[in-house]
Amino acid sequence: MEQSPYSFFLALLNPASTPELFWLKVSVLFLLCCAGAGILYKMNRGGRKEKAGGVPVRIKRKNDVRDMLQEAADQKVHLQIKLQGVNKYYKSTILDIDQATVVIDALFPAEGNMQLQKSQTLQIEFALKDSATRKRSVPYSFNSFYQTQLELDRCRVLSIDMPETIERVQRRRHLRVVPPAQESLCVGFRLDGKFFNEKIADISGGGIGFYTNLDASALWVGRIVEPVWVNFTSISPVQCSVIIRSMKHFEKPVFIEGKPSLYYCGAEYVTIDEAARDEIVHYVFARQREQLRNIGREFA
Repeated sequence: MEQSPYSFFLALLNPASTPELFWLKVSVLFLLCCAGAGILYKMNRGGRKEKAGGVPVRIKRKNDVRDMLQEAADQKVHLQIKLQGVNKYYKSTILDIDQATVVIDALFPAEGNMQLQKSQTLQIEFALKDSATRKRSVPYSFNSFYQTQLELDRCRVLSIDMPETIERVQRRRHLRVVPPAQESLCVGFRLDGKFFNEKIADISGGGIGFYTNLDASALWVGRIVEPVWVNFTSISPVQCSVIIRSMKHFEKPVFIEGKPSLYYCGAEYVTIDEAARDEIVHYVFARQREQLRNIGREFA
């Protein structure tokens, strides 16, 4: 007689046995179901692109890693490269990709190529345009190891290991506040020989956001700007360098102190004195307490 595929489970749940044995069988069946669900969950997630809000967070499959790096090469994105033990970023681009190797352009400034001989380990960041909108830039990073220098079309290039994973860069670890309207906080910097002084929109111990009329051709995501001066009214100016993390275009100009601005730029501190960072954090908490007190008065 042909048995049903469920005969085993029906036998487990047969109440003809003693109550103790019946509940033991139920417990075994429950554990089997949990184990099966766990295996299915891992099979479904393992090696896939884990997502948050539709954007990949971790890329682990070899083909997906290669595809993302190829997309970065096709978009000709700027790589921001930090060497182990060196507190500075260097620039490069992806030139070629094969099964186990990524070929990148020589580092700029050129001193990085000499530092690379000692460091060997690279932390690389880049930003890709969102595949859905092609507007928003999403930051990613990966770690790799230096292999050797090569010559390609009579130019020096670098060979590095294909990374095992690529991670989305998560931001906003610091409390961020909007300065009061009556307090004029500005950020000053020089680009292509011209000095700019822009109104700060928000500030934290990790970075700043400011209004500007410079577009992404001047402040592209991943660009290092140095030196930068963050000017306060209550504490001494802070000098640092920043990396551009985001650019947002306003549909209509935003007027700040009568001046129209078309863009919002978000930047993260790259090099900053820790004492200066502490001053900024102190300023941020003081402004937050002040804003909370004002809210309390409104509802009193």
